[in-house]
Amino acid sequence: MSDNMLTQKMKRDAVIVAIRAGKKESEITTFLNVARSFLYKVRKELVASVDEISTVSERKKHSKQNIIDNDGVKSMRSIAKELQVSDWMIRKVVHEDLRYKSYVLRRGQFLSEKTEKNGLIRCKLLLTRVKKPEEPQML
Repeated sequence: MSDNMLTQKMKRDAVIVAIRAGKKESEITTFLNVARSFLYKVRKELVASVDEISTVSERKKHSKQNIIDNDGVKSMRSIAKELQVSDWMIRKVVHEDLRYKSYVLRRGQFLSEKTEKNGLIRCKLLLTRVKKPEEPQML
């Protein structure tokens, strides 16, 4: 993960240098292979910080990240109630700032021994039909 963060910082620094050099947006995005939205975000932060490069080149640090890291099972809704903010705000922070992705544990279909055997028989039957078709040009 540290390599990924290093590359992100390097891209951010390269975009800042290109903006300061007066390059066009299309040149920056094609040469550095970055998204336009990333370029716009860095440019907006650069303008907001009155061209102070050191503050823009670093990513945001969040102290509330510990709440999520310490208890990974806690829902975003319960974190929002605990911090007394909206659900939408927590979801936005988790997605955009922390770059975490939430997921739902999905369960697969339960296969008993009988259904596994039936599936294997049907697969073999299908393979033989493909290898030796009943009619020419069946496929």
